[in-house]
Amino acid sequence: MPLEQIPVGTIPLPLLLLDGEARIVEANLKAQEALGRSNRQLAGKHLTEVFGPEGEVKRMLSRFDDRTDAVTDHAICDLRSGTPYSLHIGQHERGMTAIFVPEGNRAEAQEHAR
Repeated sequence: MPLEQIPVGTIPLPLLLLDGEARIVEANLKAQEALGRSNRQLAGKHLTEVFGPEGEVKRMLSRFDDRTDAVTDHAICDLRSGTPYSLHIGQHERGMTAIFVPEGNRAEAQEHAR
């Protein structure tokens, strides 16, 4: 199913749809709740205006090329709250998707999987 046909609100993780320049086009409710900002407040912001450190986010974005489907970094944080996240960025036809998982949740999932 093409990404544009998937209702963003049904995805059970915080998800941001980004344009080709890494600016936020849409944030699902989970992302809005996690970041403490509405879709309207997030729309148009560059990914580096939401997550840091800026150099790390820029390095992630620079790793994309025609052969790269996705990149992941576990040393990212929300600039407002300082909450640490694993950030996963993938490509789609019109830009990118960014899924972010709080580090505490990732540790819980790993522990539960053992």
